[in-house]
Order: sequence, then C-alpha cells, then structure tokens
Amino acid sequence: MVNGEQINFSGVDLTTNTLTGIQRGANGTAAQFYIPTYTVVYGLLSENKLSDIYYNQVWNTPVYDEQGNLIEYLPLQLSTTVPALFLESDVMQ
Repeated sequence: MVNGEQINFSGVDLTTNTLTGIQRGANGTAAQFYIPTYTVVYGLLSENKLSDIYYNQVWNTPVYDEQGNLIEYLPLQLSTTVPALFLESDVMQ
C-alpha cells in the first residue's frame, strides 16, 4: 500500500532488486499520479496483520480504582494493549 494505492506484484528478484508482474491500482484503489519521495510503504501480508482475536475487544487500556472497579479507559495513544501497540508499530517518529 503506497499513499492509498494498492500495488500487487507476482515476483521478487533479489539479485537485481526488482519486482515483476506489477499491477497498479489493485482492488479498486486509484493509481497515484505522483508519489512523493519518502512516502511510507505498508505491506499487506498476513504476518503484518493484527490477529483476529483483537477485533471485537476494547483496544484502550482500562483504569481501575482501588476496589477494582473500572473508572475509565486511557486514550488509544496512551494505551498499552496489544492492538494499541500494533497501531504504533509502523509510525515514524
């Protein structure tokens, strides 16, 4: 995924550092006319995906009082749950 455009490819040649079988604008995404230098590229491989077990859970870290009662949830950017940390994993500082 590059700047909102999905780009598929069928092969990688590690010797020449090239991709083959490139398909721009895959899956209905718009082919970008111009991609700025240093644009972040995201891989959509299954190993880069958050596990399905987290999709129906609260992603914010819960905060409890001394009696163990839930009083609030931390904002996502302050949370330390697995999904919150996953969202931070590719953020450039």
